[in-house]
Amino acid sequence: MRSPRLRRFAASGGDRQHFFGNASHVRTGRLNYANDMRTMANVLSVDIENIRTLPELAWIERDMRTAK
Repeated sequence: MRSPRLRRFAASGGDRQHFFGNASHVRTGRLNYANDMRTMANVLSVDIENIRTLPELAWIERDMRTAK
């Protein structure tokens, strides 16, 4: 039986675009799934290989206000 305090949220593809589009700062670490890598590479404007080859505890970040 599920706890009455547990809440689940799901986001469609459009919701993800709005979420990242409204963020002022985005950061990602190493990811395990190809779809997640593609999404974050697109959001951060980097090549997917930059994310695929990140070592543990490393990250890539972008200030969305300055695009740097």
